[in-house]
Amino acid sequence: MTSTGGLLLWLLPLTVLAMISPVMFLNSSTVAASRGPADRWRFVAGNALVLVVLGALGMGLLGAALEEAATRELDSQRVEAALGLLMLVVAAALLRGLLMDRARQRAGHPAPVATEPHLPRSLVGWGALSMVTNLTTVPLYLAMAERIGASPIPVAVRIGLLAVVTVLVLAPAWGPVVAAERVPANRRLSERTLRRVSWWMRVGSFAASLAGAVLLLWRGLVG
Repeated sequence: MTSTGGLLLWLLPLTVLAMISPVMFLNSSTVAASRGPADRWRFVAGNALVLVVLGALGMGLLGAALEEAATRELDSQRVEAALGLLMLVVAAALLRGLLMDRARQRAGHPAPVATEPHLPRSLVGWGALSMVTNLTTVPLYLAMAERIGASPIPVAVRIGLLAVVTVLVLAPAWGPVVAAERVPANRRLSERTLRRVSWWMRVGSFAASLAGAVLLLWRGLVG
């Protein structure tokens, strides 16, 4: 993939899939509903810090450090295939959890939903932990960072492109914060509504993980 246009076409679907992050969205919504603006942006900063580190490592160590074009392309495909396998495992785990929850619901024992927020003192640390454990986003983001680093486009363009991808991937974190500042929440959602929202977000996360795995495996194995 040598052209900038081809790189953008490859990044677009992965960016959209990486933005589907129920855990990040729910955590950010919890912070936005119960804390002030400063704390809200501290949580977003924690998420961003992890992506900045992963992006620098992925683009630098896995991408730009490779010198020969053929070697760079081959190693990129290997990394993508490995990340695709990881995404496939994540999708399988999510599907198993969904099936178990559905079985509990049919048996009349739905999983409880926490309606009261219990936030840690360090929201920067919690934001970072939320992103580090976000296996529906991190593998896709690493694959994109690595591919950007391995591309032959100028360094300044690579950095700018990674910055744009990072901001878009962080949308589930900063989106609820921006929305809370514009339209403050006036009432708490019922447990039934929370359970339904949580269920469908997990379904979306499974679909995104499966689609990401297919794309990465196709790119890694077929080229």
